[in-house]
Amino acid sequence: MQRLKWLLVLAFHFTLVVVSAGADSKPHFEDVFDVQNTDSWHWSHASNPAPTWRIEDGMLRRKGDRDELHRARIAPARDILIDARIRVRPGGRKVFGLALRVASDSYLLLRYYDQPRALEVLAYNDGAWVRQGRRSEPIEVPVDRWMRFKVAAAEDLLVAKCWPDGGPEPDWQLSAEVERTTPGGFALVAHDNTQVDFDWVRASIDHDDLRVVQTELQTARLQEQE
Repeated sequence: MQRLKWLLVLAFHFTLVVVSAGADSKPHFEDVFDVQNTDSWHWSHASNPAPTWRIEDGMLRRKGDRDELHRARIAPARDILIDARIRVRPGGRKVFGLALRVASDSYLLLRYYDQPRALEVLAYNDGAWVRQGRRSEPIEVPVDRWMRFKVAAAEDLLVAKCWPDGGPEPDWQLSAEVERTTPGGFALVAHDNTQVDFDWVRASIDHDDLRVVQTELQTARLQEQE
């Protein structure tokens, strides 16, 4: 009886993915950074003559070495997929990524870390950092080359990948279980003196790739209950 129940649930999830895969997955948040959009972001530098994040040449640029989140104006979400086109400029480190489930002074940070050149997940809570799971295998991020950075969060699972823009999209390169499942916003992140450009950012709570991650997670949970 338990196995029959599992098969029925699995069939439902499989049908959901197949039916929805034919439809376009339109983002519910998108910015191509052609103008400073005050409706999309919390611009914290209104009176700062040298802001950390600024719009230049049709992209969002992070300058300086101040660790300041660039927070999106978005309704809190637990499950979300975020896709971005990113380029690291010369002259600094390569430490960049996305903060998820941002609420007050707590969030999950999924970032590329140049030592040891890998993706990792950190939980931040009121000044304290705790790593969640293992780092990915080494990934090369050349300077002055556009890269894609994609992250998905589903319940207590975070997955991510980073690859050269225009190249074949790889499988998820990082998978980590996390403790924080509280819904929140998201933000762009760069640490230390990382000089990075964002060409565009898209976020969706109803994307085919996200549904696949959610389905696989539920399938794994059902298998554990057998």
